[in-house]
Amino acid sequence: MSVFEKPEVVFAIQAVRQGALLAQQVQRHIGHASVAKHDRTPVTVADFAVQALISERLHKTFPDVPLVGEESAALLKQKASETVLADVIRFLKPAFGDIAAKDVYQWIDHGQGEPCKRFWTLDPIDGTRGFLRGGHYAVALALIEDGEVTVAALGCPTIAKGRHFDYEGPGSLIFAVKKEGAWVNQIQFVKEWERLHASERSSIEEGVLVRSYEGKHTDHLKTDRMMRSLGMKQKPIGMDSLAKYALVASGEADILMRVPAPDHRDYRENIWDQASGALIVEEAGGKITDLDGKHLDFSCGKKLLKNTGILATNGLLHDQMLKTIQQVLNGSQG
Repeated sequence: MSVFEKPEVVFAIQAVRQGALLAQQVQRHIGHASVAKHDRTPVTVADFAVQALISERLHKTFPDVPLVGEESAALLKQKASETVLADVIRFLKPAFGDIAAKDVYQWIDHGQGEPCKRFWTLDPIDGTRGFLRGGHYAVALALIEDGEVTVAALGCPTIAKGRHFDYEGPGSLIFAVKKEGAWVNQIQFVKEWERLHASERSSIEEGVLVRSYEGKHTDHLKTDRMMRSLGMKQKPIGMDSLAKYALVASGEADILMRVPAPDHRDYRENIWDQASGALIVEEAGGKITDLDGKHLDFSCGKKLLKNTGILATNGLLHDQMLKTIQQVLNGSQG
């Protein structure tokens, strides 16, 4: 059986493609509509609609495999969310026909499973703030088995071939399978799959760094200090979402770094924010660890409790980056 015929791969590709197309429709028509979680982070019509869509498909295809999704229906059930609920139902209607609010609630909450030996994890819209401002976002789905990511799919509607910014183009659909490789195609007008390869750049001075557009959970000042310490000449690329990992996997960027912000030193990454990107980078020939050089451990529940920060590279630059990170974080360089 080829990698393209494996049931989990077929499902992940189809689900993420459908989710990304749905997200595009929402962004183009009512991209600004959202409600706020208790921590004031926004949740859009697309977050709810995409999780409902993929969760329903997953429950039918793999009924015995839990889904650990980012969203729950609790916020959608509040009176203040009536307009958002109506829009969610409207955008799901082409896929399901006439549906009721209870159907939407049930599908979304299928994604409230708990991590176990074998489960899927979903971020229906990664980069919600980017989505709201018309920028970069991604639909991310991954299969985790025994604490390891084994299948990953990533839909990036605003980049082409996993590398070029293209807000009106066909988008990028990427998947990876552990020990098999990573591939990219278009979300729309699907063509032949192309293998992804990280860059072969070995000069840190010429390395291209991609980092979060916003600094809520990232220390941009320390990142800048590291770049100066290394003599890096290229201006960093600022992007929302897991689409950053696509740039590293395609060779457009060489380094991705997330250093916890000063007021979030104890922040630990959610598994759905890292699982897809981690496997895609590794299977493209790159390397990903935390800032201490430790392998990402997906066996600790919904967060990467044993890991601090993220470093993803083309592999060739990884050790040099880790050394500088430790020097800057320990205050020996400034």
